[in-house]
Amino acid sequence: MQTIASPIVFTSKKLSPLVIDGDLKLHLTNYENAEVRLHPLSKALYILFLLHHEGIELKNICDYRNELEEIYGLIMPNKEEEDIQAAIENLIDSTSGTLNQNLSRIKRFFKTIIMDEDIANKYYISGKRGETYTIALPRELVTLPAIFTY
Repeated sequence: MQTIASPIVFTSKKLSPLVIDGDLKLHLTNYENAEVRLHPLSKALYILFLLHHEGIELKNICDYRNELEEIYGLIMPNKEEEDIQAAIENLIDSTSGTLNQNLSRIKRFFKTIIMDEDIANKYYISGKRGETYTIALPRELVTLPAIFTY
């Protein structure tokens, strides 16, 4: 299994399934099962958007505080509850810039490893200011662990 520390560039013209395993690691199966190594807060945000395929308006991200805390807590199980709450509060605080920073990290990661812009843009969170942001990847290509099935 390939882990991307210094990203390997893939130029495939087809979408890869995205699998989140039981350890909450993200893998692109058609790209040598490469692990998508996002910062834990970015990963929590990314999983939130995968769970909400209908999209989320960024101005309403605070409505997802509890869900973000739960996801982040699963990613960082040894982190103190107060630290989890503080990290999520900072993420959803519209004045901190942390949300946009994490959206940029996610986008930059996928654009770096998947050189084809038309393919890469299906994986990252995108939208227009004031409108709904989504991940365009068809959900039949997304496999989530049982912990996220409701």
